[in-house]
Amino acid sequence: MAPTYDYHCLQCDNHVTIRHRISAPRPCCPHCQGPLRPVISAAPAIHARMAHGREDAVRVLESSRSVPCQTCGTSCRHH
Repeated sequence: MAPTYDYHCLQCDNHVTIRHRISAPRPCCPHCQGPLRPVISAAPAIHARMAHGREDAVRVLESSRSVPCQTCGTSCRHH
């Protein structure tokens, strides 16, 4: 099964999710055939029955950024 990628169309400003092999050429927008730019998310996209895992990962990432590090006082990953 091919992985799923999120893209943003530079022409029509549409956001799309497309499944294709990593070795496949970058697809065009299915709505306007314009160029697509990959969207990088903080947590990996997980579909089907494991979708709740992505939500949990996003919550963990958001909460870890808001807690200052006890070593340096910033939102780093020392702890």
